[in-house]
Amino acid sequence: MRFLNAVLSHSVFIALCAVGISYETTFLLNLSVQKYTLLFIFFSTLTSYNFYWVLSKYYFSKNYDSLIKTIYGHLAMISVGLIGIVYFYFKSNINSFVVLASVCITCLYCLPILPFKGFDKLRKIGFFKTFLLAFCWAFVTCLLPIEVANIFKIPFALLFMNRFLFIYLLCIMFDLRDVEKDRANGFESIATKIEQKNIGKYFIFLLVLFFLTKLVFLVLTYNLINILATFLMCLVLLKTFYYSRLQKNYYFYYFYIDGLMLVSMLLNIFI
Repeated sequence: MRFLNAVLSHSVFIALCAVGISYETTFLLNLSVQKYTLLFIFFSTLTSYNFYWVLSKYYFSKNYDSLIKTIYGHLAMISVGLIGIVYFYFKSNINSFVVLASVCITCLYCLPILPFKGFDKLRKIGFFKTFLLAFCWAFVTCLLPIEVANIFKIPFALLFMNRFLFIYLLCIMFDLRDVEKDRANGFESIATKIEQKNIGKYFIFLLVLFFLTKLVFLVLTYNLINILATFLMCLVLLKTFYYSRLQKNYYFYYFYIDGLMLVSMLLNIFI
């Protein structure tokens, strides 16, 4: 259990999820697997998430002496991640503009918790954090594999939108979990902006859009067999959403909900 806690709390698992869903992109678009690109994505995710956790712990910490003791592991992961980023950047043929854009999006996501005057106003933009996180995930896991292969097709926009909606749906469940804490700390999110009685309708509306964008994508790419995988993923997401409203368990969110990215990959590959 200690090993699992370390893997989850130091963002190793979420980095693996990023690799999985990036591989799903190459599979759906029938591209050759770019192993160095996937490893670059792994170390980029590892670094960015640990960087965010350091900032977050600093923001919420009331005892800075104990803070230092809790971030050693994150700083070690950041160091390892930076080495991996540099190494696999030069091993792959990733476009520098795409990398720079990804860094900028990540920095924008961190702005609300930076201890500088003026950034606190961003905490009041309810959809800012969730939208930016979902966009960043779609950008990295869709555009990087496409950019490396140097292939841009019409279905890409649909896949990008579908990936954005998928991550957005996962984020809504995390926002619901954090709604009380966000209100207490002056953060606004989807869960604090939309009335609880309407959040389910909002989720279902986005779930329908998720299914339709994937359906059109599969039709355009002559891959109708994956419709079943998409339908099953929708059922899993819907069931998970209603269960998440009753669940606050750490493993449920950081292992099961995050792990739905790997579930999505496996469904698309094996069904």
